[in-house]
Amino acid sequence: MRIEANNSNQIFIDFLKSLVNEANMYGKINMPAYIRRVETVDNLSDQLYPQDLLTGAITSHSALIGGAILAFMNDTVNDFNHSLLNTMPGMEHCFYWKYCSLYFPSI
Repeated sequence: MRIEANNSNQIFIDFLKSLVNEANMYGKINMPAYIRRVETVDNLSDQLYPQDLLTGAITSHSALIGGAILAFMNDTVNDFNHSLLNTMPGMEHCFYWKYCSLYFPSI
């Protein structure tokens, strides 16, 4: 993860350093009040991607650039993606890709 080291980010940088350097920060911790938390995937989607942003995203490829979510667990990613797609206007097209490795032994 990269964070610009400036005055507005310093508090968060110090918090991240404490996670590594201070033994009392190992295990379960209380998150600082300035880190927003939500209870559901839909709430997260609503806060990060308001409807006007999603409406603009269907015509502007750069509308969603710069948004990153750092703390997803693998079992939550699909729920979030479906929630986000369901709030975007217009027709939905889903494309699935499956990675597979083919082995062709030399004859």
